[in-house]
Amino acid sequence: MYAVITGASGGFGREFAVQLAKRGYDLCICARNTAKLQNLKKELEQTYSIHTDIFTADLSKEEDANALYEFTKQRKVDILINNAGLACGGNPSDSNLNEEMDMLCVNVRAVHYLTRKYLDDMITNNSGRILNVSSLSAWLPTPFLSAYAAGKAYVLHFSEGLNYELKKIKSSVRVSVVTPGFFNTGIADGKGNIQAQKRSLEKYTAQVVEKFLKGKEVINLGKDRQITVLQYFTHRSIAKHIMFRSLMKGIQ
Repeated sequence: MYAVITGASGGFGREFAVQLAKRGYDLCICARNTAKLQNLKKELEQTYSIHTDIFTADLSKEEDANALYEFTKQRKVDILINNAGLACGGNPSDSNLNEEMDMLCVNVRAVHYLTRKYLDDMITNNSGRILNVSSLSAWLPTPFLSAYAAGKAYVLHFSEGLNYELKKIKSSVRVSVVTPGFFNTGIADGKGNIQAQKRSLEKYTAQVVEKFLKGKEVINLGKDRQITVLQYFTHRSIAKHIMFRSLMKGIQ
């Protein structure tokens, strides 16, 4: 069994790698930081006796995303986890357009590209699973993270739509999506009030992997589920205010 994980040098990606290594998966771990990937490779291979390939890539560049696919296409990829992500935001007058475009290239274009490339092979083999990492902000507009939230909404809707289509064509392949709230994964320069929220990244990721491997389509755990209710019972103008307050609480 072989799994490809992007953004694997830290945060969710690192924990996904550990969880799948525990289950006996050989891995291809991808990120921009080669040194961190090498350290993780050594740890995984020594602890779990699995084989780990490393691939250094900047997924804001389409040629790097394609190179990752080409690097792994000779293997039968059983699992793809699109975890790599960037985050930036703030007032419109303060935001950096170049940073936003790089973010959208990683969070949207790379996710779409890699999903479709690996999905074609999985459909041919009638076997495989894909997990796309979205965000709690995907459920509603999130002021001061407007572009980030919009990109993550794309990932959420794209994943749900694909999974429905796969069922309709009677494929065994499945696409899942997870919408985590605030965790200190390094995506936003370490700004996350995790201790106050009492959230364990390791425990959360273990729960996500369990549900993913069982075929759960949309994975939304714990108190994060409260936010999703807002879209059904709260006027959007009020919901946006609540999302903003939640954001401010999470990054202070």
